[in-house]
Amino acid sequence: MEYINIIVNKIIDNFDFGFMFIINVLSYIIIRMVYSIKKGKYVTTWSKRFILMACTVVIAIVYHLSGYDKIITIVNSSILAPVFWDWILRPILIKLGIDYKKFEKYDDSVDIVIETKDTVVKVETKDK
Repeated sequence: MEYINIIVNKIIDNFDFGFMFIINVLSYIIIRMVYSIKKGKYVTTWSKRFILMACTVVIAIVYHLSGYDKIITIVNSSILAPVFWDWILRPILIKLGIDYKKFEKYDDSVDIVIETKDTVVKVETKDK
């Protein structure tokens, strides 16, 4: 049991989970802003990756300027941040019914959207 505690403590010491969470939340917010600026057009995967990398660099610089001196921890956390999102945060949010990909399919011109695996039915009920 002692060895497991040592291993868990070493893992926790080598990553900054707050840093990873900030990167993922900031990236999500900026991707949503880009999506709304593009007026509902799809944000490409490469754009999302660039946004993630830009957020990582900006937050890492802020951490460094604020006196955080564990550079290796920041590098490790920067590498783990996308994995943290894909394998930990995103499945939890999907279980809670929150998924940004569902918002990307939203259309303001209709009131009701019924989506199944193969079809999308849009029901327009308001006067345009």
